[in-house]
Amino acid sequence: MSPPRSKIWQSFTKLDSVTAACKICFKHIKTSGNTSNLAKHLKQHRGSSNASSSSIIIDSESETGLSESDVIAGPSSTPGSPSSSKRLRSSLSTWVTTSISSAVDHPLGDSGTGELTTQMDKDNTANKNIGSSKTPDPTLHSFTPSIKDALKKITSYKEGGTKHAAITQCILYFICKDSRPFNSVTGAGFRKLMHELCPSYKIPHPDTFKAKLAIKYDIMKSIYEERLSKITYICLTFDMWTETMQTKSFLGVTAHFLTGVKLSSVTLATRQLFERHTSDNISEQLEDILNYWKINKQQIVGVVTDNGANVVSAVAKTFGRNKHMPCFAHTVNLIAEVITKDTLILPILGKVRDIVKWAKRSVTVSDKLRKIQLDNEASEGTTKKLILDVHTRWNSTFYMLKRFSELATTVNQIIINDITAPPMLTATELDLARQIQIVLEPLEFVTREASGEFYITISKIIPMVNCLKNQLRKMTTELDIVNTLNTLKSKLIDEINKRFGKMEYNYFLSVSCILDPRFKRIHFEDPLGCSKTIEYIRKTIASQQTFSESDRSDSSKQGSPNMQDQEKYDFWDYHKTLAHAQNQKSQQTSSKINDELTVYLSNPVMPLNSDPMSYWEEVKNVFPGLYNIAVSHFCIVGTSVPSERLFSKAGGTVTQDRNRLSSNLLEKLLFLADCSEDEWFL
Repeated sequence: MSPPRSKIWQSFTKLDSVTAACKICFKHIKTSGNTSNLAKHLKQHRGSSNASSSSIIIDSESETGLSESDVIAGPSSTPGSPSSSKRLRSSLSTWVTTSISSAVDHPLGDSGTGELTTQMDKDNTANKNIGSSKTPDPTLHSFTPSIKDALKKITSYKEGGTKHAAITQCILYFICKDSRPFNSVTGAGFRKLMHELCPSYKIPHPDTFKAKLAIKYDIMKSIYEERLSKITYICLTFDMWTETMQTKSFLGVTAHFLTGVKLSSVTLATRQLFERHTSDNISEQLEDILNYWKINKQQIVGVVTDNGANVVSAVAKTFGRNKHMPCFAHTVNLIAEVITKDTLILPILGKVRDIVKWAKRSVTVSDKLRKIQLDNEASEGTTKKLILDVHTRWNSTFYMLKRFSELATTVNQIIINDITAPPMLTATELDLARQIQIVLEPLEFVTREASGEFYITISKIIPMVNCLKNQLRKMTTELDIVNTLNTLKSKLIDEINKRFGKMEYNYFLSVSCILDPRFKRIHFEDPLGCSKTIEYIRKTIASQQTFSESDRSDSSKQGSPNMQDQEKYDFWDYHKTLAHAQNQKSQQTSSKINDELTVYLSNPVMPLNSDPMSYWEEVKNVFPGLYNIAVSHFCIVGTSVPSERLFSKAGGTVTQDRNRLSSNLLEKLLFLADCSEDEWFL
């Protein structure tokens, strides 16, 4: 078979000289030696992006290669026996009608053949009674399908048919989205479920789903590749993770961008790292990922990572130091360590951990904890367990203290009756633990708020830090806190000022905050930082408008229809040139720049629950310069949590049942799991 040359073949796999399989919906299409049917089928996908493959209708003759006359003229019929042909047609019509009503609308059980015979006998009896009726109901046979439609429904469940392709797509979606092993399709429970739902569907082999996954990945990658090529501003996040079952390290990269008013994201890579995590090796991997997705470095406006020296250096080598944005959540984690690692607080946290570990090790203690809650009118599904913190996540310490405070009375009842129990906290220690929880609560809130992936977060960082300090200051007067905690609270505020003292000079944070209509300048504490940010915005608008005016001037010169005016002698030509330059400069510096920025800042701030991107879409014609700056900053996320979530998904994918997944297959699974349902079923 000669290789296909038409571009249409990029979306199809050639099976033989007259058949091709669609890479999007896996359906088999008859080609008849040309690409007309393929082009028609492809238009159905592109014309309805939200339509699933099951809604695509193809002529049954092209699917099966059989016509109605071919089926009716069976092997027992002869040209000279019309009565035999008539009886065969009547019998086949009755059988098909019964088959469709039973096999398609009401799938067969194990005794499907007997049920079909019984149903056909009942239908024949009903037909006789209807024939003897004086006034037959004209609507009785209105829903009886034709033989052609019946064959279409039956053959659609065969490989390459519409229903078969749609069900196969859904099973593959189930495997990717729910992180299920490929051999799930061989399980007895799954096969029983599919037999009850659709007995005519033959479940493909797991290797078939692996092959179709590779095809699906290529299709979805090409879709996202084309989409990313049209995006002007892209933000990247990346992190590294070690898979413990096989001790492999991976680099995870995610991309974030605006599509209209919606913040979107895509998983670019989950690459296995075979060398040391040096800045040069990381930079080389980043370059390779950008080339693989055909992303230009000029599209990257920001890269959000943790504060590791090798990571920061890799970003500087690949994109430039000015494009690196430290992860806000990691910085908050360092601030929280002022409390969680304080020598006065560590003994209390240690006692709480000992109690939690003791309760988790003992089934008897866990049962007692559950029984006491049930005796106190808690329902079976609402009983709570103690939580043990993780040393790498400070917020887990907050959750541990919060749950322990809720169950302290119940835990105390168990401990006082058990001589093997660790010592319970004293009343003073328990009160201090509760106050620590109250102090940590604002830090937990800002971490959770800044970790969002589908709403604007970068513009919230300056306001959240300002509100965080205000919350801590208020605690002095609102809470009866012991002197120890007052000292810790002061250390916490000092650490916040140390970590975020210069944040108003970070243009990622300050520009996005000013251009967020909910905040503008109200949270700036440093007048110099605010003025520098405003000056930076004005210079950016000036450079944009200078470029725009230059383009318009060039185009007007090239397209000017009045050539006679250019040929006339003009004594004042030099003066007009100077005057035009002066007017243009004056217009840019006073009329356009000052008016656009001043008018925006003079407007009142919007409610906190409003959407900043919806606002800018409405006023982009009024503030075109500010709009361009806003969209270039709002795509930047506040934390590198999206890439960490990627590794959480990877941990759920590389399980004990599938711990031998290749890194290449893992990358494809995680990418497809990140695709939405609408994108999957194009």
